[in-house]
Amino acid sequence: MYLFPLSLILVVTAILYSHALQNDILSWDDHWHITYNADIHSLSVNNIKAIFTSYYSNMYHPLVTLMFAVEYQFFGLNPMVYHATNVLFHLVNVVLVFFLVLRLSRRREIALIAACLFGIHPMHVESVAWITERKDVVYAFFYLFGLVSYVRYIQQEGKKYYWITLLFFLFSLLSKSTAITFPIVLLLLDGYLDQKIKSRIIREKMPFFLLSIVFGIIALHSQTETTGFEIFKQFNLLDRFFLVSYSVCYYLVHLFLPINLSALHSLPDKLQGLLPYEYYLAVIPIGIMIFLGFRKGVLQREYIFGLTFFLATISLNIHIIPFGKAIVAERYSYIPYIGIYYIIGQLYCFIIDHYQVLRERKKIILSSALFIVIVFGYLTYERVSVWKNTLVLFHDASMKAKSSKEAAIVQALGYVLEAEEMTNARKYSEAVELYNKAIILDSLRVESYSNRGIAKHCLEDYEGAMKDYSKAIELNPSFSRAYANRAAIYLLWNKSDEACKDFHTAYNLGLYSVLPALQAYCP
Repeated sequence: MYLFPLSLILVVTAILYSHALQNDILSWDDHWHITYNADIHSLSVNNIKAIFTSYYSNMYHPLVTLMFAVEYQFFGLNPMVYHATNVLFHLVNVVLVFFLVLRLSRRREIALIAACLFGIHPMHVESVAWITERKDVVYAFFYLFGLVSYVRYIQQEGKKYYWITLLFFLFSLLSKSTAITFPIVLLLLDGYLDQKIKSRIIREKMPFFLLSIVFGIIALHSQTETTGFEIFKQFNLLDRFFLVSYSVCYYLVHLFLPINLSALHSLPDKLQGLLPYEYYLAVIPIGIMIFLGFRKGVLQREYIFGLTFFLATISLNIHIIPFGKAIVAERYSYIPYIGIYYIIGQLYCFIIDHYQVLRERKKIILSSALFIVIVFGYLTYERVSVWKNTLVLFHDASMKAKSSKEAAIVQALGYVLEAEEMTNARKYSEAVELYNKAIILDSLRVESYSNRGIAKHCLEDYEGAMKDYSKAIELNPSFSRAYANRAAIYLLWNKSDEACKDFHTAYNLGLYSVLPALQAYCP
């Protein structure tokens, strides 16, 4: 029976994530999705329409945003509720991983190994402990449910499971566009379960591929230059090959050695036209991985399936198509790792079944496995604490930075994000203190001066605000908002000529909201 061990896995996973319920709503993306997202503050028809027709942080995930809206109606900004929902989805996903792998392998041990690793692996913390990444746990829920349903369909359990699969695929797409890989995985399942590729099977996949194309176009449309396209212009085609190799290698290495995890993994700097050496070395394990796939053996079929599942589901996040400002992110491993877990489970059963010496030492193997579970569990428990609040998270990220300069910039960003929250909460003195710390660490961040100026302005420290606005303009002469804010102080000082000059500059830079001020004070 599997009920007791599966229940034990769920209990352990729940304990590891239990203190996520004490974590805050972060000033990093969480506030844009929840705190300041007016679309979720009412379940009116207009708001629901806006949810399904809007992008949030350059992404389209209306189903997740609708969930936030429902939670907000009943619980307001209580962070415990949002975190609890994430954890509950993760626990259900553990169960779905178990049943998916059980149907594929028909081995309870393999399914339990995959479910256990999925539940406790430290690389999955980001997807669960970060409210914003509700996208991951929800899209995975529908994705996994759809895969289980499809396996039931091809195992001749009824045509209704085909339509259930299609429905859950649509729900997954409405939760995160990464779900567009789903039809590829269906084809992998066809091949693995000895489904001969016939015209009927191709026709059955057409609705899935059409949905993938539609939502792929939506995903591309949601992206802007700020999402990282411009950053990738520094990398040529050969560089991009090594970036992809490094990304794949990173996820494989950290599956077995999940250390130095961080919320931020910035793209590498090129030195004299070259990437860091580890990007070139990454092709070696990739080559070994491909070589093993061509070697004939007992587990070749399982190895190829698990590896192609991993590569297919992570393909959108390894910079084959360049986007984003990070080289890797732990949350991207949430679904893809299932393919590798499957290989690990198959390898364990093969060893136990075919090597009597090891079978006689099964207790030693199980003790070693228990040790790995304890280590991974400890790392996960500690990692959940890192997501306590914005300052703790960015302090941890700064400690993992590759240089002291990068560490200072990361820590400064944490102070800036928290200072913005203080300003929005009208805690202006606290905001100024945080901006002071940020500027000490990173004196070139324009927003730090501009935003500190706003806080000082609200404290009626007009001299200090004027200096900060002027410094922001000095660092970025195209920063229109700083001109408008400085003009407001000139008006307070009855310096209308200087005020009009700044208003005109702000307007010419595209800040058309200053037009009423121009008409009122600068005839």
